[in-house]
Amino acid sequence: MIIYLATLLLSLVSIAVTAVLIGVLSLQEAYAHIKAVKRLLIDALIAFIGIDMVLLVRRVSPLDEAATIIAIKLIYSLTLFAAATVGSAATVIYRKPKSYTLKDIYADAVKFFPFASFLTILLIFFISDWIVPLNVELRSCPTSYTDLYVPIFESQHLIIFSVSFIAFLVYPTAVFLLASYAVENVAVSRDLRMFAIGVIGVAVSSYLEAFFLVRCFAEAVDIIRIPCFIAMTYVFRRTTALQSFREIELREYMAHLRRRLKPDFNRVLLDAVDEGLLALGKELHQAVYQHLEVRKGVKREELPDRLDDFSRALEEIFGWTAHALEEVILKRLYARLGLEFKEGEDLSFKDYVDIARKALHKR
Repeated sequence: MIIYLATLLLSLVSIAVTAVLIGVLSLQEAYAHIKAVKRLLIDALIAFIGIDMVLLVRRVSPLDEAATIIAIKLIYSLTLFAAATVGSAATVIYRKPKSYTLKDIYADAVKFFPFASFLTILLIFFISDWIVPLNVELRSCPTSYTDLYVPIFESQHLIIFSVSFIAFLVYPTAVFLLASYAVENVAVSRDLRMFAIGVIGVAVSSYLEAFFLVRCFAEAVDIIRIPCFIAMTYVFRRTTALQSFREIELREYMAHLRRRLKPDFNRVLLDAVDEGLLALGKELHQAVYQHLEVRKGVKREELPDRLDDFSRALEEIFGWTAHALEEVILKRLYARLGLEFKEGEDLSFKDYVDIARKALHKR
């Protein structure tokens, strides 16, 4: 009973600590390719939470034979997913792509032949995991108050586990080490080597987990895994702080500051339009956008670039009262931007919007 409670507590602590680390990483400010690395590390931690949740359910509510097989295959699939995300993070750090969009950053990583080979290996084993049959047997476990189904690993399973473990161990570790030697900053180089050590610990714990499932105490690997997670999170936060101004080009950081100090004009304009139309009621609000899309071929997000079509649509719907509605929208727009609205002669709705746009850019 004591051993059962200890393993149960270990699973709960592991889930709680990993969730906290995800929160810590989420709050860490990052730019460009470092932002992609942060997302990948969070995805890896989420995968390991999934593994702990499966083990916890299996511990609290013993599964039948079929459910146990699915649970074990799911654990292995989540491990492969975590390996893929860690390998992706290592590749992005090593490649340091110049693009600032996540899509382009991931596309650059896939072009790296060793990484593409690594992903291919993991994909093959992922498919094999669900194709190769797995048998289980009911066994009395000292860590459970009742008998549990445990896997019976045969030669093909051992080959799959061993080769995937080698891939998980070798590729991310090697790439992190290569990245550490490519960095001139001594502190960053040291941190990347520490990250490589953390990856080794996580890979070893994942390999042991498969065999500990047979002995009913797979949760024991969290004793290795959690300190590695903590160390990797700490290293990432410290390295990110060092690299924020060294690795990221100045123009991107300045653009980031401008985005934070200035509101996005198109977003503010759309909000002002929404606010003005909603004053007429939800039905008319929806009717205007529907009219724009059906009659003018203008979607809501395209409205800032097609203001003349928007004005004509308002005139078609509201007639001579459209001018009053435009004035309401303009006053809301100017108020949101902190500008003073002054009505002039011979100025169209688009002219007023352009004046506001120029005033914002001059700040």
